[in-house]
Amino acid sequence: MAEDRPFIHLIRTPYGYYFYDVNSNQCIQIKKELYDYLSFPDEMRKTIDVEQMICMLQEKGYLSSNKPKKMQHPLTESLRYELTHRIEQITLQLTQQCNFRCVYCIYGPKDFDIQRTHTVKKMSKETAMRGIEFLYENSDGWDKPVIGFYGGEPLLEFDLLQEMVLYAEEIFEGKELRFTITTNASLLTLEKVDFLKKHNFAILVSIDGTPEINDRGRKLAATGEGTYHRIESSLKAILEAYPEYYRKKISFNVVADQRFSTSEIHNFFTNHELFKDSSVQINFIDDGAINFEKHVVSEEAIISENTQSFYALLKHLGRISYASKIAEEMLGGEIEKFKTTLIPALTLASQTSPGGPCVPGGKRLLVDVDGNFFPCERVNEGSPIMKIGNLYDGLYLEKCKELLNICQLNEEDCKNCWALRHCTVCARVCDNNGILSSELKKSICDSVRYDAESKLRLYLALHELSEKRKEVTVS
Repeated sequence: MAEDRPFIHLIRTPYGYYFYDVNSNQCIQIKKELYDYLSFPDEMRKTIDVEQMICMLQEKGYLSSNKPKKMQHPLTESLRYELTHRIEQITLQLTQQCNFRCVYCIYGPKDFDIQRTHTVKKMSKETAMRGIEFLYENSDGWDKPVIGFYGGEPLLEFDLLQEMVLYAEEIFEGKELRFTITTNASLLTLEKVDFLKKHNFAILVSIDGTPEINDRGRKLAATGEGTYHRIESSLKAILEAYPEYYRKKISFNVVADQRFSTSEIHNFFTNHELFKDSSVQINFIDDGAINFEKHVVSEEAIISENTQSFYALLKHLGRISYASKIAEEMLGGEIEKFKTTLIPALTLASQTSPGGPCVPGGKRLLVDVDGNFFPCERVNEGSPIMKIGNLYDGLYLEKCKELLNICQLNEEDCKNCWALRHCTVCARVCDNNGILSSELKKSICDSVRYDAESKLRLYLALHELSEKRKEVTVS
């Protein structure tokens, strides 16, 4: 019977046969004979050898058919405590205005979309102070609170930022308070950097590549001109004045247009003096649940990005000496992050949930210019389901519970999904104009499983090749 079958996922690599055991969260190497039987248990005869292998694995706790009985996030019952004692970060939306008008910006006006657009609205001093106080009042169980500054372009409101930093340091005295800012860098003068440096800011700068690539999408609001040379001028001055701070605390975010090859972007950031020693992350234009009109992904973009990833893998294995620094960073980060998800377990709890959702409001609570709360800066601010409270009423607990438990939209599917522990689906992608949609969630499940299997294959392949290298060295 299907319900008695082991809760596993079979994986074959160039060097071996495995199953991923969902209950124990481990990958187990097996013989081909057992792999074949597990692939078609209703069609193949169970030999004595297969029977013995199955018994041995079951004695070690593997091949269990156990599945969750109920889908509910483990923190559901303690969510009130989490949101009143352990909020990790708030992000203050200082302004909804920006001096850029990037063609792919989620805040740009588009037909049919409900996301907010750029406005002249800005956060008042009173709202900003109350936001900082809210974090202070609800983070006593967290040792390293973070305050982020966001926009629009937050440097348009630098005076308010300065005042709030000093206020936060005063009320958080004795705690390891940290600050972050996301900026287009066009207004990043040495005077401003001097302040950010003194207060240990981490700075994330948006820039998309060469002058031609960057200026194709990132333009000045006032004139429509390209922005690359303005950004480059600011960065050169900062690197010259504060080289150590620049290398350690300034990182870069690239948004790539899916219509074009990314090879030139990789080469640019790997070799350019301003970026070659800094952390750089590349993302494709993110449609999420916000843009009605989806962006086309070209075959050229897919091939070029996969090629860069392959070169990074070859360098990781010591087969070549040069690869894109972006691809190397992404590969290394992906490997290390995936390792942390493969923590061995005894079994699946009878009540559990997929790994995707973070605690809404607990991880990186966005406070907009009016003092409204959203789970983070990546959600749709025009969506009623994503508005989870405000500075005056506090967080709406029931709404946060609903976003935390999107697994209940497709409960039976989640109970039976082998990628349960490695799911990355969050409520943001289930948002259908203010309603959490089971259809939207289900529509991306195949891609989530594909991604989980790809990471498992990568993990196993690297382990196999490492063992092969040891054999060669020993011989």
